[in-house]
Amino acid sequence: MAGPDSLGWGRAWTDEQGLYEFRTVLPGGHADATGRRAPHVDLTALGAGLMRRVLTTVFFPGFPDENAPDPVLALVPEPLRWRLVARPDGEAEGSRVFRFDVRLRGGPDEKTPFFENR
Repeated sequence: MAGPDSLGWGRAWTDEQGLYEFRTVLPGGHADATGRRAPHVDLTALGAGLMRRVLTTVFFPGFPDENAPDPVLALVPEPLRWRLVARPDGEAEGSRVFRFDVRLRGGPDEKTPFFENR
Protein backbone atom coordinates (compact mmCIF):
# COMPACT_ATOMS: atom_id res chain seq x y z
CA MET A 1 0.00 0.00 0.00
CA ALA A 2 1.04 3.58 -0.24
CA GLY A 3 1.37 6.37 2.24
CA PRO A 4 3.57 7.20 5.17
CA ASP A 5 1.00 5.94 7.69
CA SER A 6 -0.13 2.90 5.74
CA LEU A 7 0.06 -0.36 7.58
CA GLY A 8 -1.52 -2.38 4.80
CA TRP A 9 0.20 -4.86 2.59
CA GLY A 10 -0.79 -8.02 0.84
CA ARG A 11 0.41 -10.86 -1.30
CA ALA A 12 -1.15 -12.38 -4.39
CA TRP A 13 -0.13 -15.35 -6.51
CA THR A 14 -0.67 -15.62 -10.24
CA ASP A 15 -2.56 -18.54 -11.72
CA GLU A 16 -1.51 -20.67 -14.71
CA GLN A 17 -2.47 -17.86 -17.10
CA GLY A 18 -0.52 -15.26 -15.12
CA LEU A 19 -3.65 -13.60 -13.70
CA TYR A 20 -3.85 -12.28 -10.15
CA GLU A 21 -6.44 -10.62 -7.97
CA PHE A 22 -5.92 -8.22 -5.13
CA ARG A 23 -8.61 -6.58 -3.03
CA THR A 24 -8.01 -3.35 -1.17
CA VAL A 25 -9.61 -0.04 -0.39
CA LEU A 26 -9.08 2.79 -2.85
CA PRO A 27 -6.25 4.73 -1.21
CA GLY A 28 -6.23 8.46 -0.68
CA GLY A 29 -3.48 10.83 -1.70
CA HIS A 30 -0.89 12.11 0.74
CA ALA A 31 2.18 14.32 0.95
CA ASP A 32 5.69 12.92 1.31
CA ALA A 33 9.24 14.17 0.80
CA THR A 34 8.72 14.26 -2.99
CA GLY A 35 5.56 16.39 -2.82
CA ARG A 36 1.84 15.77 -3.05
CA ARG A 37 1.13 12.18 -4.12
CA ALA A 38 -1.93 10.98 -6.03
CA PRO A 39 -3.93 7.97 -4.79
CA HIS A 40 -1.80 4.94 -5.62
CA VAL A 41 -0.63 1.49 -4.60
CA ASP A 42 3.03 0.48 -4.66
CA LEU A 43 3.54 -2.95 -6.21
CA THR A 44 6.49 -5.32 -6.04
CA ALA A 45 6.70 -8.37 -8.29
CA LEU A 46 8.86 -11.42 -7.68
CA GLY A 47 9.06 -14.49 -9.81
CA ALA A 48 11.04 -17.33 -11.25
CA GLY A 49 13.53 -16.02 -13.75
CA LEU A 50 13.73 -12.54 -12.22
CA MET A 51 17.15 -11.73 -10.80
CA ARG A 52 15.63 -9.19 -8.40
CA ARG A 53 12.25 -7.84 -7.46
CA VAL A 54 10.71 -5.18 -9.67
CA LEU A 55 8.88 -2.16 -8.28
CA THR A 56 6.14 -0.07 -9.83
CA THR A 57 3.27 2.14 -8.78
CA VAL A 58 -0.38 1.71 -9.73
CA PHE A 59 -2.38 4.90 -10.15
CA PHE A 60 -6.16 5.12 -10.53
CA PRO A 61 -8.30 6.84 -13.16
CA GLY A 62 -10.61 9.62 -12.10
CA PHE A 63 -7.98 11.73 -10.35
CA PRO A 64 -6.67 13.96 -13.17
CA ASP A 65 -5.89 16.89 -10.85
CA GLU A 66 -3.85 14.62 -8.58
CA ASN A 67 -2.29 12.22 -11.12
CA ALA A 68 -0.93 14.94 -13.42
CA PRO A 69 1.40 16.59 -10.88
CA ASP A 70 2.38 13.39 -9.02
CA PRO A 71 6.20 13.49 -8.76
CA VAL A 72 6.62 9.73 -9.26
CA LEU A 73 4.31 9.55 -12.27
CA ALA A 74 6.17 12.56 -13.68
CA LEU A 75 9.37 10.45 -13.77
CA VAL A 76 7.83 8.30 -16.50
CA PRO A 77 7.91 9.66 -20.07
CA GLU A 78 4.48 11.03 -21.04
CA PRO A 79 3.75 8.40 -23.73
CA LEU A 80 4.22 5.58 -21.17
CA ARG A 81 2.31 7.01 -18.19
CA TRP A 82 -0.90 5.26 -19.21
CA ARG A 83 0.83 1.94 -18.42
CA LEU A 84 0.80 2.88 -14.72
CA VAL A 85 -2.92 3.74 -14.55
CA ALA A 86 -5.29 0.89 -13.73
CA ARG A 87 -8.28 0.51 -16.03
CA PRO A 88 -11.86 0.30 -14.75
CA ASP A 89 -13.08 -3.28 -15.19
CA GLY A 90 -16.66 -3.27 -13.91
CA GLU A 91 -18.00 -4.09 -10.47
CA ALA A 92 -18.02 -7.16 -8.24
CA GLU A 93 -19.93 -7.57 -5.01
CA GLY A 94 -20.74 -3.85 -4.95
CA SER A 95 -17.11 -2.76 -5.32
CA ARG A 96 -15.37 -1.13 -8.25
CA VAL A 97 -12.91 -3.36 -10.06
CA PHE A 98 -9.74 -2.18 -11.77
CA ARG A 99 -7.37 -4.06 -14.04
CA PHE A 100 -3.62 -3.53 -13.95
CA ASP A 101 -1.49 -5.71 -16.22
CA VAL A 102 2.16 -6.16 -15.24
CA ARG A 103 4.21 -6.81 -18.38
CA LEU A 104 7.77 -7.99 -17.91
CA ARG A 105 8.56 -8.52 -21.60
CA GLY A 106 8.08 -6.69 -24.84
CA GLY A 107 9.27 -3.53 -26.46
CA PRO A 108 9.70 -0.26 -24.57
CA ASP A 109 6.07 0.72 -25.21
CA GLU A 110 4.75 -2.67 -24.05
CA LYS A 111 6.56 -3.27 -20.75
CA THR A 112 5.38 -1.90 -17.43
CA PRO A 113 7.62 0.97 -16.28
CA PHE A 114 9.55 -0.13 -13.20
CA PHE A 115 11.49 1.90 -10.67
CA GLU A 116 14.93 1.12 -9.31
CA ASN A 117 15.18 -1.05 -6.19
CA ARG A 118 16.45 0.93 -3.22
